[in-house]
Amino acid sequence: MCARYTLHQSGRAVTERFKLNTAANNLKPRYNIAPSQLAPVITNNGARGIQFFKWGFIPSWAKDATQTKPLINARAETINSKASFKSAFRHRRCIIPADGFYEWKKEGNAKTPCYFTVDGGALFGFAGLWEEHNDPTTGLLLQTFALITVTPNEIMAPIHNRMPAILDQASEDTWLSGNIITPEELSNILAPFPSSRLSYSRVSRFMNSPRNDSPKCIEPADEGENNLPLDI
Repeated sequence: MCARYTLHQSGRAVTERFKLNTAANNLKPRYNIAPSQLAPVITNNGARGIQFFKWGFIPSWAKDATQTKPLINARAETINSKASFKSAFRHRRCIIPADGFYEWKKEGNAKTPCYFTVDGGALFGFAGLWEEHNDPTTGLLLQTFALITVTPNEIMAPIHNRMPAILDQASEDTWLSGNIITPEELSNILAPFPSSRLSYSRVSRFMNSPRNDSPKCIEPADEGENNLPLDI
C-alpha cells in the first residue's frame, strides 16, 4: 500500500528529469500528498506534460462516480485481469512524479511513520493508471488515478507487505507508450525496486494529518515521539 508521498523539488527539476514538452511551472512544493487530493501526473494522452488528477481511481464502468469508492492503489499482479483496471492498464497509464513516500512501521502497539527516498533524495516516478468520467451533477470532467503496488523488497518487507511500483528510468518511455505491454514486459517493469537504491528514516507523527503539508513532515522524529500508540 502507498497512501502518502512527497514532491517538493522545483518545477524545473521535474521538467528536466521527466523530459516534459511543457515546463512544469505550476508545481508547488508538496510534503504530504494524500488520497482525494489533486496531484500532478504525466499521462500517455497527448503532449508529455503535467496534469492534475484526483488521487482515487474511479473505474471506467462506474455509472455514477459520486457513488463509487475510489481506489488509491492497484496491485500489479491483477491489473491486466481485474475489471476495475484492465482497460486503464492497456490504454491509460501514467507516471506520478515524486521524491519520497511514507509508510508506517508497526512496533508493538505503535505505528511509526517512515519516510523513504530513492538514490539519496532524487526524483523518481511511480507507475500509475488513470481514468476519466463526466460528473452527472456538474457536467465537469473528473480525472482520477491510482498508484500501482508490488511485492516488497528487502528493506520494505519488515515494514509492509506491499510497496509502490517505482519505475526504472529506462522503462518510463515504454510505460507511457500507447502500445500494449505484454505479461513479460509487465513483470520486468513492475518489479520490486532495488533495495540498494532505497533508504528511509523515521519521521514525526506531524505528517499523519493530511492537513499538514510542510517541510516538518519529513524531519526526523524527536527521540521517543513515536513510542506511543497512534491512529492514522
